[in-house]
Amino acid sequence: MNEPVQDQVEESTEKSKIENFFGGIVTKFTSKKFKNQIFWSLGSVLLALVVAAIIMVMGGYDPGQAFVYLAVGAISRFDQVLWYASPIIIAGLSVALAFRSGLFNIGAEGQLYMGAMASAYVAFNFSYPILLHPILCLAVGVLAGAAWGLIPGLLKAYRGAHEVVTTMMLSYTAILFTSWLVGPNGPLWDGSMVPQTPQFQDTALLPLLWGNYVHFGFIIAILAVVAVDYFINKTVLGYELRAVGHNIDAAENAGIDSKKRVATTLAISGGLAGLAGSTEILGTYDRFIANWSFGIGWDGITVAVLG
Repeated sequence: MNEPVQDQVEESTEKSKIENFFGGIVTKFTSKKFKNQIFWSLGSVLLALVVAAIIMVMGGYDPGQAFVYLAVGAISRFDQVLWYASPIIIAGLSVALAFRSGLFNIGAEGQLYMGAMASAYVAFNFSYPILLHPILCLAVGVLAGAAWGLIPGLLKAYRGAHEVVTTMMLSYTAILFTSWLVGPNGPLWDGSMVPQTPQFQDTALLPLLWGNYVHFGFIIAILAVVAVDYFINKTVLGYELRAVGHNIDAAENAGIDSKKRVATTLAISGGLAGLAGSTEILGTYDRFIANWSFGIGWDGITVAVLG
């Protein structure tokens, strides 16, 4: 094939790939399934607002004024909205990935705490260059969350223990364990009146992007959304996880090792929860404080259900 013809073929192939990519996006957003998801998600939010309004009226309050304050507050403090949403997005991905595989990871809060604690240990106990240090902290946090998620995954796969029970129990275990670590006479306690670790090295902290709240964890959250979507829909492992979630018997007949996939799913889910904790502890705080999360992992469950 001569060069002009070959160039035309390559150009046509690239053009076809681009058209297929954007065509797939259009098809996804115009599909009946996507429209149904939007309908039920918006319907759930609307129903929640109606119930909230009824409760406020019963209590003698004006729901209209409350909703106005809610909207104005969100707009005027949009940087705080993005800051608070960042770890919840990642925690929501953690729970949603398990949902897509037919599993219920109710222990994202505990996995989040374990990831945050592991990151905190590397953040205050070691000194690395400014770019390498946060990367190592995040990586260790992901591994810690994955390890904590793998435990109920193995129990589910090889002993038949229900993941709702095991993940929830391990969640409380993680919260209490980390509180002991930083509590009075705990091995990571800094000796102050507050149950906390020593201060992190400056090189470990995630940089601020906007104002005093939005840090690099927001970028990580956006990248995590793209990565998880690609993993679930475009990779062989993602297909196998979805297949196990849809019909475990059919998946096994197709040659998929369902036990390994169940354990893998909860490990990946736990790793995402650990990432949520790591980004928040490194971006918002300068040390690990007992009971710092205020329910980020539990909020992630709500986000996953709505999504």
